Amino acid sequence: MESDQISLNDILQVFLRRWKILIILALLFVLGALVKHKFFPVYPAHGIILIKSPYNSQYHNLLKSITSEIGEFARDQSGSNQDVAKQAVVFLETTSFYRQLALDINDYYYAHPNDQHYIDSRFKKYFKLSDHEKRIESLTSILRWVYNFKTFSDGQIRISLKTKNRHLSLILINTILKKAKEVITKRELADIGQAERYFELEIKSIKEKLDKIEAEIILKMQDKKMLSVDIEKGESSRYLTQLRKNIHDIEITLNENKRALRQLKAKFKKGHQRVLTNKFSKEAQSRNIEEENRTLISKLKTYKSYLKAYGKKQRSLLPFQHEIDTLRSNYAFEYKIYESFRKSMSKLGLQKTYILNKVEILEPEYLSHIHSSPQLLTMIFMAMMISQVLGMGMIYTYELFRVR
Repeated sequence: MESDQISLNDILQVFLRRWKILIILALLFVLGALVKHKFFPVYPAHGIILIKSPYNSQYHNLLKSITSEIGEFARDQSGSNQDVAKQAVVFLETTSFYRQLALDINDYYYAHPNDQHYIDSRFKKYFKLSDHEKRIESLTSILRWVYNFKTFSDGQIRISLKTKNRHLSLILINTILKKAKEVITKRELADIGQAERYFELEIKSIKEKLDKIEAEIILKMQDKKMLSVDIEKGESSRYLTQLRKNIHDIEITLNENKRALRQLKAKFKKGHQRVLTNKFSKEAQSRNIEEENRTLISKLKTYKSYLKAYGKKQRSLLPFQHEIDTLRSNYAFEYKIYESFRKSMSKLGLQKTYILNKVEILEPEYLSHIHSSPQLLTMIFMAMMISQVLGMGMIYTYELFRVR
């Protein structure tokens, strides 16, 4: 019975007697790792795009007041930005995007002759095609399998790839980062453009409606002779009112200055001393008043000429102001909608500025960061581990079924 039992020492002795097999396997696997690293390297590269969210920024309080949400990537009311990134990836995985990317790579190929051999290492057969359209279609198809996308909760999109040439990895990853930023930004700007056109049409429609209603009321009042030639309305009437006020103020100032001059001259006749060097002397005061009068007279002539030129144009049949107020109260909703659309139009300009800076290449790739994967020491260690596990398995199987 004792002879049938196998101790741990016996097992170790079995493996130690076959040490040559373990050494040979280790050398073979290490050699294979060296060959793979030298002749079949893999160079992974990655880049990160960040899509900023307005709900965590200073723009939120302003943009949320717009009557409707604008943009495919600005609808995350919960504050999380992961859905924004996922929606962006949906557009980046379309055939249209890969076709645009293929066109960019094609342009880069012919614009950078020094880098052509890097691109040829992977796409040489496609660039040999003389037909431009077939070349682009072929590149579009193969590029689908080159890139991988991964999204994160903070709005980051990680784009990664692997090629056998580190320069090619650099070219491909940086090209798609630039194109992705451009496509996402253009798509949102297109949505803003649609919103602008919508607001413009609505503003025009409401304005035409209000103008038509006002014109009808004026005609009705004209028929009833409920009109006044002294009434003022609009910006032009306020301008003319201000002109009349300015003329009145200048005339009052001129009269006061004339009275002051008469008093000063009366004092001069009584023999008061004049001190020319003193700016507070009566002669200096008189001289200052005369200069002021000349300036005021010049302004007065200008204002009167403006009033003469434009004043007559306002003396037409216009409705009473209370009728205009009644009109606005009866159509208060339409006027509020009109003002709301105008405010929204003004805010779209700020949103455009935000969108232009919303997508950012957070982490571009650099040649110094691209290394073969796995690294040489890691590959040697893995090769030795695999060789020893495989060798022990072979020895165990051989000893198990060996005929004694």
